[in-house]
Amino acid sequence: MNPIIIDDDGDAHLEAPPPRAPGPVRRDLGRAQEARMHPYNQSQGVRNSNRISFQTIQDTMSYTDHRQANMMIRSGADLTLTELYEISTILQSLGLKMDTPATTSDFERFLAGVFDGWNSNTLIRAADLLRPRQFVDTRIQVGILSQNHPLSAQKIKAGVTPDEQKRERRAGQPVYFGLVGLNSETGVVDWAWRDKKNAAVNPQYVRLNHGQTSITIRTQAMLQYDNVERDRIRAFNSSLITNCARRIIQKWAQAGTALDPFIDNIDRPFGLMSLQLSGPIVIAEGDRLIEAGRAYTAQSQTLHTLFR
Repeated sequence: MNPIIIDDDGDAHLEAPPPRAPGPVRRDLGRAQEARMHPYNQSQGVRNSNRISFQTIQDTMSYTDHRQANMMIRSGADLTLTELYEISTILQSLGLKMDTPATTSDFERFLAGVFDGWNSNTLIRAADLLRPRQFVDTRIQVGILSQNHPLSAQKIKAGVTPDEQKRERRAGQPVYFGLVGLNSETGVVDWAWRDKKNAAVNPQYVRLNHGQTSITIRTQAMLQYDNVERDRIRAFNSSLITNCARRIIQKWAQAGTALDPFIDNIDRPFGLMSLQLSGPIVIAEGDRLIEAGRAYTAQSQTLHTLFR
């Protein structure tokens, strides 16, 4: 039975299965629609055209009809049409994880990355590790200290005098702001004020830069956090699926094209990371706080006596 393909516009149609290859991976329509309807994602746009399929690969890409066993594979053009489609399922796994349909342009960039300085005779290095989140990567400079920052109780107890305050905690030194905690399950959003050495700063002693407000600094901090997070997750996932594709291609190079191309489960990408952006979490938490505030106001409208 031919697979039913559901497009982003919600219409279903039949697509003939490609020869010697499984049908396209179906996406979870409910999750996709929910993501597209989220206010944060409305401006992201949905890529309806040029989604990867057997037909689009056949129409737009170069490929070979056959290949002898143990022949070197130097580029996507050395793969057969069916092999190209099969290897595209690795990229489509990432598309499913990120809830973003992979396009032929994505696939071309993917193949370019796979064969960048590499061929099937080259050793495959380990995939990159996931970089840890660091506040210094996501913070933004929002103002300066309006006065020397008061010493901590611990320093005062140790006999440190105000004149001995560290340089980065003196008047006029830059102050940074950003996200330090983000949890989509609990809705926790933690903000932090820090000096340039990453020590905590009391915002009471901060003078914001001209034009900055409590709203603008949070907006900019969220955008900065999300930009860095996109790069962090993209770099890890890209390295992982590139590594998987290279292992698969090496096996195909050894086997040749006499047999149908096959991908072992062990060579598929496991451990792909999803993208957790600050925008949707902050919006959801803001909505909850607004509702809680309304409920509080409604329930606190009672006359209270001044004295018991």
